[in-house]
Amino acid sequence: MTRVFVVILFVLSDFFCFSQVKILGKVIDKQRKPISYATIQLVEKESELTKSYTSSNEKGNFSFIVSGSLNGYYLKTTLLGYKPQKTNFQKNNLTNIIILEEQTTTLKEVIISSNYKEFTLKKDSITYNLSKIRDSTETNLKDLVEKLPGLTIDDNKKINFQGNKIDKVVVEGEDFFGKKHEMATENLPVEAIQGIQIIKNFKEFDDIGNKKSGKIVLNVTLHKNYKNKIVGNVEGNSGVDKKYQFHTNLFKFIKKGNFALVSEANNIGEPAINMSDYIEMQGGIGNFTSNYHEGGSGIYEIDHAKTPRYVFVNKNVDSRSTIFNSLNFVNKLSKKTKVNGYVTYDYTKIQEQKRNYKNFIGVDTLTTQETENSLVKSNLGNSFLNFTYKKDEDEALKYNLKLNPFKNNENIIIKGNTNFDNKIIDNDFLIGQYLEYKNQLTSKLYLKSGLSYDYKTQQRDFILTSDQPFFNLVFSNDYNFRQETNVKQHSINVNSKIVYDLKEQTKLTTSFFYINNNEELINKASNQPDFYFNADKKQTQFSWFNSLSHEFNKQLSVNASLSYISNRLKVLSQKRNYNWLLPNFSMSFRFNNGRELGISYSKSKKNISIFQMNTQNRVLNYQTIILNNNDVFTPVKKETFTLSFDDFNSKKNRMLSVQANYFKSKNQIGFSSSFKDNFIEQEYIRVPEDGFEVNLYHTKTIHSLPLRWNAKLSYKKTNSLSYFKEEKNNNKTNNYDIDVRFTSMFKKTPFQTKLNLYFSNSILKNDFSNLDYSYTKLNIHPKVYGKVGDIVWSLGCLYQNIKSNNNKESVYSLNFSTKWNFNKEIQLFLKGANILNLQENQFASIQNTEAYSLLTVFERLEGNVLVGLRYHF
Repeated sequence: MTRVFVVILFVLSDFFCFSQVKILGKVIDKQRKPISYATIQLVEKESELTKSYTSSNEKGNFSFIVSGSLNGYYLKTTLLGYKPQKTNFQKNNLTNIIILEEQTTTLKEVIISSNYKEFTLKKDSITYNLSKIRDSTETNLKDLVEKLPGLTIDDNKKINFQGNKIDKVVVEGEDFFGKKHEMATENLPVEAIQGIQIIKNFKEFDDIGNKKSGKIVLNVTLHKNYKNKIVGNVEGNSGVDKKYQFHTNLFKFIKKGNFALVSEANNIGEPAINMSDYIEMQGGIGNFTSNYHEGGSGIYEIDHAKTPRYVFVNKNVDSRSTIFNSLNFVNKLSKKTKVNGYVTYDYTKIQEQKRNYKNFIGVDTLTTQETENSLVKSNLGNSFLNFTYKKDEDEALKYNLKLNPFKNNENIIIKGNTNFDNKIIDNDFLIGQYLEYKNQLTSKLYLKSGLSYDYKTQQRDFILTSDQPFFNLVFSNDYNFRQETNVKQHSINVNSKIVYDLKEQTKLTTSFFYINNNEELINKASNQPDFYFNADKKQTQFSWFNSLSHEFNKQLSVNASLSYISNRLKVLSQKRNYNWLLPNFSMSFRFNNGRELGISYSKSKKNISIFQMNTQNRVLNYQTIILNNNDVFTPVKKETFTLSFDDFNSKKNRMLSVQANYFKSKNQIGFSSSFKDNFIEQEYIRVPEDGFEVNLYHTKTIHSLPLRWNAKLSYKKTNSLSYFKEEKNNNKTNNYDIDVRFTSMFKKTPFQTKLNLYFSNSILKNDFSNLDYSYTKLNIHPKVYGKVGDIVWSLGCLYQNIKSNNNKESVYSLNFSTKWNFNKEIQLFLKGANILNLQENQFASIQNTEAYSLLTVFERLEGNVLVGLRYHF
């Protein structure tokens, strides 16, 4: 029987009026080889609450600092595959030996011992009991995640835990493609997965001390036979009408890190990049650094008006093809150094066909009709590198590098009252760098300092060619308009954070941020002087952030902070100086039965984006002009009140979360619209906005049926303001959403069932009654699946009913999949998606803008039937 010896060295030192204990240790096995990822907890005997915890690194070492006496505490050491062991501290003996015995009980016996628990809840983690979930029909991590209580995957393929998006997926505690959750959920084979955890306050390799990170991750542990060798799949599928899909995923997981190569090529509409991924890539180095939630690395800005079409149209196109390649790597070069990162490249080509019907407000008799055909080709690259040097448990240094080139070409032909040929060429480039230093100076004093730099160029060439004059412009020869927009941004951020432990329950945090952000936007149009302007924005900001947190007892903790911001803004020759005091407050009360109540208040102020600072006219699209902005200095103010309640009960297999938010904003950017000669002019105005939102998430398993449901109920009300021809238009929006997902949990039958029910209702009321809008959507998505012998099968259908003011659409979709495990290496496929619509597939949608209501009938990607083969090695 293997035994694991844990040697712990206690170093005691007195600081002022109370003592600090630094616990050092090392986890080794019988052959004295180091053991990684063992969990060591300091547990209070009376309450059984964990006071502090850590885990062993790749060399088996661990350490943490504890304030006060160790009387009344014991050590609990756990490691998957071994029996947990409790150890009391021995008096007059600085060396304590803990022996962990290997778990010799069979898996079946383990299941019986925790028969009614699907998850185990600890202070900062939830560990799922996968033996209660697996039914041998799963193919990848996604199939498991969708069955776990409290976890859902949204439309952007991101994992949400009780309504909150997790930061990232890690494998054996190591990074796996950063925030691109789908790279793990859709590629990690289910047979490789041994365990799944949700970890709150996840500690990175460079984290030191016991500071809470605030990160929530999903951690995947692997079976031993999937380590130290190359494993993966190669898959190819082909079908009628020249449809195809090819996919490769290769992995190698070793003690020092991992390696993953994922490639995809298809013309069935499966995207590799979505809106969430695109915004993250465009957001600067701050989106990739561990301190992003504490202030990030600058005030980087994105022009959402030029977001490429391919990241949000999904399958609402006539055709779509994608080529995607990606590489993820993690390597611990030594016990002190680590390098990780990834490189991705995406090429997407889409074609769209639409018919648009527009009814303009204020002009009751005017309804326009137009057809739209477009071809879009996009190339997006993204790379990220992290290098960390961790001198010891008290000092660390890291460097981040991000490169993001992007090229987009769009050709859009509009035929209507006025015919247009639109050509759009985008060329963007971003480089971001970040250097960070951390030091636990003393047992009570912690320091973190960082320096970041972002640089980005954006170039857009927008060419409009028409068969007649437009925008009331004067043309010399043909009706050709060319607008060139060039943006340069560079931002330097210096930040420093000091945390001082006043005493065991009280912490004082002081942070300093210095931001120097320079941006220049040059807009010019050929032979049209009214469309030429140079918006030069320079912003210098100094922030001083002070926070005091205190734990009154094991249940109640509060955090109060006050930020002082000195902001100097210059646009062209005009200057403004601002001095802001922004309070924040939060309180958390933890009940003894696993319930937690939270209350918070926050206040924020910010200046508007440079993309909204045009001092002359700017063409937004073939039909809309944005007039010059005369108010570029008024900041946007926002206040938010939040109330949250969580109740996680592992004995009853129940999770309940309630979140309520009230927000109130002043000086938001709005528009006053007018319709002139078939074209729209929009003028910037400042408007108030307020509203509230309530979300309820509930997960429950009924073993007597057996059945589990994940339910989300939400309601949001928003009040805003717009103008048309200088007449006020109050907008009141009410949104209701119900999303319930039922999953059967049969263990000894050849089939399982799923049922997804989704209902959404949106009601918009306006002072202009012809803009009033109601929208109701109902989705019913049943699925039956199972395994018979070596064949895994599934059959699902989707009924979708959409009703709006003057339109009604019903969609029926049928999907199936059959997988035959020919042997351990080869799997044969026959699958079909939306097979009821293999030829034509039209759909309609309605939306409202500040100026008109729009009915769009578009071609949607038709279904497909594919046959293929997967080779596993």
